[in-house]
Order: sequence, then C-alpha cells, then structure tokens
Amino acid sequence: MPQQHQNWLSTEDIGNLLRLARLREIKTEYRLLIPKKIPWLSSFINRFIAPLPGIRRLCFCRYIVARPAGLREKKELSPPS
Repeated sequence: MPQQHQNWLSTEDIGNLLRLARLREIKTEYRLLIPKKIPWLSSFINRFIAPLPGIRRLCFCRYIVARPAGLREKKELSPPS
C-alpha cells in the first residue's frame, strides 16, 4: 500500500532555516503532554509537568518563537540613567 509523502524537520534543521532567514530564536518550549481535555488534570500537567526535563521529550507539540535578528532588546532601547 503506498504511503503519503511525509516531511519531517529536526529542531536543528528549523534552527538553521531561521538563521538563514536572519531570525533569532527567542524561546523554545515543549507543550501538550495530554491532548485530551480532562478538567483540571490536563491543564495542570500540560502547564507544569510537561516542561520538566526528561518528560518534555514525550510532548506532542514543540514551538519556537523567533524574531528578526536586527531588532534590539527593550532594555537596550531605553536611555541610560
């Protein structure tokens, strides 16, 4: 039985693509350990347990926040006191 075409990118590949596009990674997080809505339990586990080292690799979602590399931080923009 023929399989559909799948395209999987590793985290390193995405990081390289961001650098080529002159973007800088701001934050990388793992989320969504329990995708099913279970009152109180799923929100607690997804928020506090999922980011823990060792457990975060089991998460279904990982997101990366990036912005253009030329932008400066807010602290750098404020005048010196």
